[in-house]
Amino acid sequence: GSWQQFVCWVPSGSALQAPQPWQPLPVDHFAPVMDGRGNLVKRGMVNVVSNAEDEVGSEGSDESKKKKVRFKVVEVFIASQDELEASRQSMHAKVLLNKEEKKNLGVGPNRGNGGMSDDEEESVFFTTQSSDWFIIHPHSCKRICWDLASLSLVVYDMITIPMGAFNLPANLFLVFMEWTTRIFWTLDMGMSSVTGCTLRDGSVQLEFRYIIWRYVKTWFALDVFIVASDWMEFAGAGGTGPFSFLRSLRTVRVIRLMRLVRMKEVMAQITERVQSEKLSFIIKLIQMMTIIVSIAHITACGWWGLGDRSTQGETWVKEFHYDSKNLDAQYLMSLHWSLSQFSGGMDEVTPAAPLERLYAVVMWLFAFMAATVVVSVLTSNLTQMHIIGGSRSRQLSTLRKFLKQNAISSNLALRMQRSAQHALSADLTADIVELLPVVSEPLRVEMHFEMYTSYLNYHSFFAAYVTEGPQVMRRICHYAMSSLLLSHGDVVFSKGESPSHPKMFFVVKGTCEYTGSPGEPMLVNEKQCVAEAVLWTRWTHQGTLTAITDVKLAALDAKTFQEISDRFKDTASFDPKLYASDFVAHLNQSEYVNDLSGIKYKGSFE
Repeated sequence: GSWQQFVCWVPSGSALQAPQPWQPLPVDHFAPVMDGRGNLVKRGMVNVVSNAEDEVGSEGSDESKKKKVRFKVVEVFIASQDELEASRQSMHAKVLLNKEEKKNLGVGPNRGNGGMSDDEEESVFFTTQSSDWFIIHPHSCKRICWDLASLSLVVYDMITIPMGAFNLPANLFLVFMEWTTRIFWTLDMGMSSVTGCTLRDGSVQLEFRYIIWRYVKTWFALDVFIVASDWMEFAGAGGTGPFSFLRSLRTVRVIRLMRLVRMKEVMAQITERVQSEKLSFIIKLIQMMTIIVSIAHITACGWWGLGDRSTQGETWVKEFHYDSKNLDAQYLMSLHWSLSQFSGGMDEVTPAAPLERLYAVVMWLFAFMAATVVVSVLTSNLTQMHIIGGSRSRQLSTLRKFLKQNAISSNLALRMQRSAQHALSADLTADIVELLPVVSEPLRVEMHFEMYTSYLNYHSFFAAYVTEGPQVMRRICHYAMSSLLLSHGDVVFSKGESPSHPKMFFVVKGTCEYTGSPGEPMLVNEKQCVAEAVLWTRWTHQGTLTAITDVKLAALDAKTFQEISDRFKDTASFDPKLYASDFVAHLNQSEYVNDLSGIKYKGSFE
């Protein structure tokens, strides 16, 4: 019968989700060839192997005879010699100017983030608004430390102020902390006046007049009232003067607890920075425990103050002889009674007067409602974590059902299930996150800029481009960059492949193996890039890149990069055309080129 052609060329690029179409190999490689007498001249597939061996054997002798390929700059980055020379002189002048400025200012070597401090760098990422030198960014480390200190002092006031019912003896520590809190909260008004505001859409407002206007409109009146009460209490400490009555009342110190209202905002700012679901649940659990203990502490101090009041009648303190015991026994018994109200009360200590019994009834009702709320919140958080984990279980169950219905072998099904479990626990890609499309476009631009510049900064050219043309790099990161997750054995590109969608790759996590010729395979680790040449010239891959571990890549689309760079031509001191020209010249001058070839940028191209 006739020769049926079964063997086809295997497509490459499937790991990049852009497979090339199946194409049959030439017919003459497979069809047997007969001479006029009916004798067999070629044996099909056997002939293919022999031809391949012949080609390999003659490769060394023919390679030296081949003419070296000359690379040309892509049309977008073509520039005349006059333009290149002007760009080179402009760049050189700027480098000299920067060195002179650093010498005059006594600035040390450049840091990786362009000489900015961590707070300044974070401010660039979070806002594009100008600010005065004294304005503090609300997400800076200085402001976070100040908020933690204010939270600590609020906890201290919440402990010590109710403890005034126990007639604490005066000592040096209490006096020191009294002055520390008074001075701190006075300075806090100034800090609030120079701290930027985070708006509802996530942007940050750093204009001084707006900050003052918003502070006066929100917390200024409460802060003035609390701080004024502190200083008025100090003014009446001597027992004379117009404020002496405040010292005798002693209730003015309770006003400080009104700061708890503001601490809700501080806690929200701190917990917003927590990204882990498990850690967030632990923080919420600690918050609920703190609330229960705080309620019990305040209730215990009120219970002791009610029993230790001056009266001719019986009180629980007198009836159970706690007036003669030390402070530790008095406080612990009061706290024990208070905590027992969450579970129905106790019989060891009972009210001895109608007023005390009324207090016990009210506190029991309050404790019952508080316990109900705490249990509800805890149940809600546990249910939320269960739903998050349950969605993965449902996906795995659906996969197992699909494999079973299609009679997949148990060995292959087990491997696929393990691969799916690994994929669920690995890094996420942007297309999986459902809420990202509803986030405003400017915020997503900032997010991509912050995501990808951490990888791009390891490349000298892009590190300089981020500094000199951040408005260009923001668009490149948003429109041209993407993330790619690979498993062990996935092929990124193959030798001899001319990609229809050329991309440059940055290794974010994991290790790849690059196999070219000549030489042994090379490992491509984190912070390294591959196939930079696709940005500057028409390129055919000179080797094969394979993932040998689970790998995360950042891919830069060459065509989109060229289009965006071509739209911004006002960066005369930093022109990508100059780098493109020097890069292609480096390729043409090199005896051997591969997908790892590159040049360095240090103020000038080398």
